[in-house]
Order: sequence, then structure tokens, then C-alpha cells
Amino acid sequence: MKRKILCFVTALLSFFIVEAQQPCTLTLEVSAVTGEDMAGTPFHLERVESGLIYDRVLGENGTYTINNIYSGIHHLVIEKEGLKTYDNSALDIKGDTVLKIKLEEPVRTPYNLQSVLAHDPKTGVNDASLVWNEETDYFFDDFENYTSFTLDFAPWTGIDKDQAEAAMLMQGGYPNSSLKQYATIIAPDEAYVSTTGGDVSWWFYAPQLRAYSGKKYMGFIRTASGTTNNDWAITPQVHVGVNNVVRFKAKAADAPIEKFKVWISTTGTEESDFKPLTQGNYESVKWEQWLTMEYDLSKYEGQDVYIAIQYITQAGWMLMVDDFYVGPAKLNPSSIKARLPKTRRVRKAAESDAPQSYTVYLDEQEIGSVKTNSFIFENLSAGIHTLGVKSVYKVSESDIATTTLEVPATSDYADVKVKVSTNGGSSEGVAVNYLSGSYQVTDTIKSGISHFASLKKGEYMISINDDRFLAVDTLIDIDKDMEINLSLVEKITAPYNLSVDFSYRDTDKKTDVLFRWNQDLGWSDSFEEYDDFATQFGGWATFDKDRLRPYGITINNTYISIPGLEQGESPVMVFNPEKTTPRCDSDAFLNTVFGKKYIMFFGVQSNLSDDWLVSPKQKINKGYVAHFYVHVYPSMATVYPETIKVLASTGAQTDLSSFVELYNYTFTESGWYEVTVDLKDYVDQEVYLAVNYVSNDGWMLKVDNFYVGPSDDAPAPEVGNATYDIYLNGEKKASAITDNSYTFEALDDGTYTAGVKAIYESGESEVEEYVFTTQYSGIENVVVSTVKVYSRDHAICLESIEGENVLAEVYGVSGQLVELVEFENSAQISVSEGLYLVRLTTPQGTSTVKVLVK
Repeated sequence: MKRKILCFVTALLSFFIVEAQQPCTLTLEVSAVTGEDMAGTPFHLERVESGLIYDRVLGENGTYTINNIYSGIHHLVIEKEGLKTYDNSALDIKGDTVLKIKLEEPVRTPYNLQSVLAHDPKTGVNDASLVWNEETDYFFDDFENYTSFTLDFAPWTGIDKDQAEAAMLMQGGYPNSSLKQYATIIAPDEAYVSTTGGDVSWWFYAPQLRAYSGKKYMGFIRTASGTTNNDWAITPQVHVGVNNVVRFKAKAADAPIEKFKVWISTTGTEESDFKPLTQGNYESVKWEQWLTMEYDLSKYEGQDVYIAIQYITQAGWMLMVDDFYVGPAKLNPSSIKARLPKTRRVRKAAESDAPQSYTVYLDEQEIGSVKTNSFIFENLSAGIHTLGVKSVYKVSESDIATTTLEVPATSDYADVKVKVSTNGGSSEGVAVNYLSGSYQVTDTIKSGISHFASLKKGEYMISINDDRFLAVDTLIDIDKDMEINLSLVEKITAPYNLSVDFSYRDTDKKTDVLFRWNQDLGWSDSFEEYDDFATQFGGWATFDKDRLRPYGITINNTYISIPGLEQGESPVMVFNPEKTTPRCDSDAFLNTVFGKKYIMFFGVQSNLSDDWLVSPKQKINKGYVAHFYVHVYPSMATVYPETIKVLASTGAQTDLSSFVELYNYTFTESGWYEVTVDLKDYVDQEVYLAVNYVSNDGWMLKVDNFYVGPSDDAPAPEVGNATYDIYLNGEKKASAITDNSYTFEALDDGTYTAGVKAIYESGESEVEEYVFTTQYSGIENVVVSTVKVYSRDHAICLESIEGENVLAEVYGVSGQLVELVEFENSAQISVSEGLYLVRLTTPQGTSTVKVLVK
């Protein structure tokens, strides 16, 4: 009997189950509020319980019938561009159903209205700007400001679900290695590997461990035991705005592929609070390059959320995460470089807000229509105003969003005139700055007056800072209409950067001297304008004297092809890391901080380099230095020091034997160096300057931003309305000179003191002086009957007629020794153009001759 009852019950249940799952029909009749034809629109229908999916396309007039559909809860999604998505996840089908749906436009009321009052203090007119639909908040973390290798980098939190000790990476030695952790802050330039050549940082030993940006990133390290990781890193609570995404960079640190998931929570930071953002089982990344991971957060608009990364690799190595960002999809987090949770303004509206126009209102009255997300209200009266805007679509419109703005009364402003007088020079066009708290406005003086007809009342610091006058700062409480008198005192600027140039007169064997002052002295070259990999450029000369095979460059085991380096020699060249094959600017230490190009010296293999970079000819004045920057590549610095010399020559650019060493230094550590060489021994001469690369088994060295000029390369001061009096040996030679030069004509050989004084309406400067020596000689001279001296081909030629021993000392016109040579038959001394004194010592005695080299 019991068996019969059981069979009856089972049969009854089967009847009801079959009856409940009898197929039925769903008919969709879809239209749009805009009246457009919905035929061809795709839709997605999924039975929630079984996961059975129907992906179909609407037919004629937006209809479609699905036969043999089972009853139950379904999820229906219909999407068409320009219309609001229909998304019903609780569609309960109990039998044959006809579902009529009308798709609406994606109407969004303007949000985040921001108004700013613009009061014109010149006229008193009040305008106001209104901006809407701007995202102003974002979350961004590049992990740069945390303690390196910390396990606690609040405001981030985490879950160490696996509770396994982390593996020791490389050789360890970094803080918190091998401890239990969910993630840590990796700083590859602060961890080291021991090599036969010394300790080398991860940054150089394993370039694939470098950050995407900056020097640090978040790292998930594999377990020491090889068990599967289960580690969660969780952001602080972040507010999701309009059209927001979560975006970050991810990469594997080594060969094993790294796996992870991305989750979101609106409730808390427990594991059970999170829902997946990852589509599919997991994400995976390789070691070769950083990938951008991005997830749409539009479903969470207006909510406060937590984002989590779950590391789930088994027997991996390390997952690297950098530049983590939550905010508007249009922004690039890697270019923001801000710390959480700072904000910045952006002038971009969300893409999802796509009305045809906006209607703008003032005090509930329609006053205009615009297609952008901003509007200017002009000439507003005093009082409180209501500013409004609504979105207008094809057939729909949003509600009006409003904000209020108060325009102060005219009594809050004052009419202010600042009258400016001077004791010399004109004040026309001089700027006057008014500062009251955070409010600042600037005016320029016209006809001796700065005038604001409607300046906001308050306590002001009124300042005038002009290079032609002494600075003025005065604190004034402006509480009514007023006139303010200020006096400017003319600044007296003494003449600066004095120099002389000589012109020799063949007619009377005298010298004309061009005396200059107030010069913008100095010459520089950044090498940016020259052809990539050029070896002769812009008057420079380069020489590969060793002609030996250099070391090449590889990045991530890829050989870098460099034009001119394939012939087994080591030329000096203009190097552009972006133009090699493949480009090598991914290695930050092959770039320059001054542009894109620089001069590269390549070390030769197991030998002594001898490579030269020689400048164009430079005229050296008093106080001149040579200054440039040198960079030593880091990974070789402790093993292979780099050595350079700086030399100068008054001879020919190509005569390397004529160069005199001024500086010699070996760089034993990596990085950028400033090199400054005093050129005091070459005043009033024209010289070539050379950098000679002489490293022994070096690798490579960069030179950039080469400068020759005054040691203080400051901007030239403003001299104002000055004229100049000129003196020679204390005697005034000219007055009221308006140029910055004067020529002393037909001077005899001798030493002179040139002077110049600045004359202003209000006073005068001290006399600035410059001492120089003039000398003139013929083309050929015989000092004594046994020595012949003459010039030829940029050289001083000496011949001992009797073959006697002769000591020759060559001096420049300012008295510095240029060359000393001892010979018996003949000698040739290469020099640049100019006048020289040659002191000759023979068994018959000593005498001096002047030689003009042209």
C-alpha cells in the first residue's frame, strides 16, 4: 500500500513539474519615443534560473515572437544608440505574453552646476559664467609616496586570504621579504643583487621590474611554497561619478603568466561584500609590456564603492600594478600625477550626456540656447539671481537644474586712482598690482595714472615691480573713493659685460678698438636642431681617433641598431634614442633631461677610447667659462669609470696636437654631472674647445647643453633710459652715447683703460673699466740675423738660419702664454687669427717680435 501511495505522489509531482515547464510564447512590440524604426535592433533575453540565452534581432515594426519559451524570471536587455537602454532583470513570464515597450531618450538633467561672478573693476560691469556636467573628482594613486616595501599602505586595505609566506624575490635583502602579506610597495631602485662587479639595483639588473611611471608600484608576490595565491588589495571608499571607469596598468614581472580578478563592493570590505567586474574567469598578463585594464562603472553612478584586485596565480612570480585610477573615462590617469584624494578641474562633459542643445534661464526667464556645457550671463544687476539650464533632446527635455548667484551692490566697490610720479624716466606702461587676500588684479599706467572705477573695497597691497625703478609696496585700506599718490625712483644700472675687439690698420700700423658693453654674452648649443646620428654638424667637428669596436646596446635582449655604429668603429654623434631601431627611449637612462638629443661617446671594448668633440671657434671675454652636462650610464658606473678631458686650442680646429688640457676627471658614480671650466687664460682670444673621451674599457657617456660665456649666465638687467659717457685712460672721449658700443680709432701700441658710465635723468653710475693691450707688426720679421719669423696658414713659422738652438715663447695680446717651443732648425706653431708677441732666446741674446696672423 505504501508503495502505491509513493508512486501516486511521484506521478503527481511529475505532472505539476511538466505542467509548470510547458513552453509558452513571448511577443515583443518595441517602439521609440522618437518615432524611429526599431527593426534590426538586437536584444538579449536570458532565463535566470537555467541560463538559457536568446539573442535575437527585432523584425519589422520592432516586433519579434519567441516560441517555446519556458516560464520563469528572465533578464531582458534592448540597446539602441541614442536611446535609453531597456534593462529588466526581473521579467516574470508565466504564460503567453505580449510585452509592449517604448524606449525613451537618455534624458539627464544637467548636474554639478558651477557659477562664477566676473566683476570688471574698470567698468563695474558684472558678468557670470555657468558651467555644468563637469566631473571634478577622481581617485588616482601612482604609489610613489608610500614607504618602500611597506605592507601597510593606508588608505588601501587588504585581505591575506592564503596566509602563506611570500617568496623571496631575487636575493632578498629588502624590507619585509618573505613575510605574510597581501601586497607590498615595490621600489626596484632600492633593492639590490650582488654581482661580481658589486651590488646592482633591480632597476638596472632586471629592467622589466621598473614601474610604469615613477619609481614605485604595487606588487603581489607569489607564495614561497608555490601554493595558489589568494590576496586582495582594496581601495579606500571612492565616489563614482558620471561615466566613470576604473583603470590601471598591470604586468607580470617575469615569464610566468599572472592571473587576477577585479571586484567591486557597495557595502564593505569583507570578501563576501564584493561582486565581480572581471568578465570571464580571470584576467591574465605577461611580462613583455604593461597592459591597460579598464572596467565600466556606469551601473554604480552616484554610489560610494570599494574596488579590489584579487591575485590568484599559482606558482607565478609577481603581479605588478601601477597608476590606479577611478574617474571620468576621458581623463588619462598616467598624466594626472596627483595624490589621492585630490581633485582638479577638467573642461569636458560626459559623453553619455548627448542632448541636441541646452536651454539657459535667468531668473526663470529663457534667455538663450547653446550646444556646449557653458554659458556667459552678461551685465547682471546687483542682487540674488537664479541661473538655470535644461537638456533638450529630439523629442524630450530634462527638468531645469538651477543654482543661485549673488551680485554685490555698487556700494561694495570704490573708484580708485593711483597717480604715479618718477624722478627720472617714464612710467608709461608700468604694471601696478593690487592684492587683497586671494583677490588680485593688475593695471598698467597710462598718462601717469592707474584707474579702477569699481574696485572691490578692502585692504590692498599695492605693488610696482619694474626693472627700471626701485620696487614699491604700500598697504592701503580702500573703504571709499580715493586718490593715491606713489613716487617711483629710477634704478641706476651700471654698464656690464664689457669687451673689446681689434681691427688692425695696414696704412698707418695702428689699431682701431671696438669697445662694447651691456652685451647678452654667451653661446650655447643643445644639439636639438641637428640631424639624428650626425657626426659633423653646426660648425662642430668630431674625431674617432681610436677607431676601435665599441660596445653595443641591448634592451630586454633586443639589439639596438644605431646608424654609424655598424662598421666596428666608435664615432661621436648626435644621438636620438627615439630614432634607433628599435627605439630605445624606453630605457629612461638613454634619454636626456634637456630635450631629445645629445652627444654620445661610445666606449671601446677592453681598450682605451680616444674620441673628440670640438666646438666652433669661440671669442673669450673676461669671466668666461665652458659649462656642460655629462651623464654616466648607471649599470656600468661602479665597474667601468668614465673619463673625459676638456681642452682648448688657439690653433686649427683639426690640429688636435695643438690642444692644451684644462680639465681631467674620472666619474666613478652614475648620474648627471655639471662640468665648469674656467677660461681665464684665453681672455681676448679666439679658441676651439674640445671634450676628449678617454675612458678605459668604458661603455657610454652623454654630453648635453654646451655653454660658453659669463660664469653667471643670468638674464641681462633692464637698463632703462640711459645714455653713456666714454673714457680712455681717464679722459672723457664721448658723451650721450645711445648705442652699446664705441670705437677708439688709430691707437698706438700700448696698454689702455677703457671706461663707460651710465647717465640717467636722476643720476649716474660708477665708471666701469676694461684694460686691454694693442700691438701691431708686419707680416714677416727678422729678430736677429740668425732667426726668421713670419706667419703662414694660421701658424707662426720660425727658422733658425744658422741651425742654432732657439727657445721661442708665444704670448697673446693680453700677456698669456700660448705656446713654448725649443728647436734647432725650424718650428711651426698653429694659432688662430690675431696679434702675438714672440720672445726668442738664442746664444746671441733675447729679443721680442710682433706677428700678425691672418
